[in-house]
Amino acid sequence: MVGVRTGILTEFLQIINEAMDSALEVPGTSSEKYCRINKIGMMMIELKAIGLYPIPNSPSTMRNSVSSYWIDLKNFGKSYTNYSVDRYHGTRRQGRGMRIECNFQNCLDDFGIIRPARAALQRYIHKDIWAKWEEVIEFFSQI
Repeated sequence: MVGVRTGILTEFLQIINEAMDSALEVPGTSSEKYCRINKIGMMMIELKAIGLYPIPNSPSTMRNSVSSYWIDLKNFGKSYTNYSVDRYHGTRRQGRGMRIECNFQNCLDDFGIIRPARAALQRYIHKDIWAKWEEVIEFFSQI
């Protein structure tokens, strides 16, 4: 069972690292830059809250169960679902400036974490068990 836990947690760490790298990419527009700054901050806050920031180097330092990490990742960012910024920066009279429209759906979504983490879990779990979420939680709580 240790091999399954290590495999899943290794994938979780890879997904988190890729999501953070993606968030740190140089944005194209000023509006994208504003969204990315917020996204990076929110990711760091959320990862810290679940014990994954700074991001561990390996699963061997991760003390929680797979189910615990999955539940935390599945709820990742839910406190930001009402996040929305619709501002105009600059001077409208002179026609300079930019409009920033940043909201949960177009800037944050699942932070590039939830869907890939779900896919990783599904590779390890039989489809009949996956269909019954309570059984999955029970299974992983024993790992």
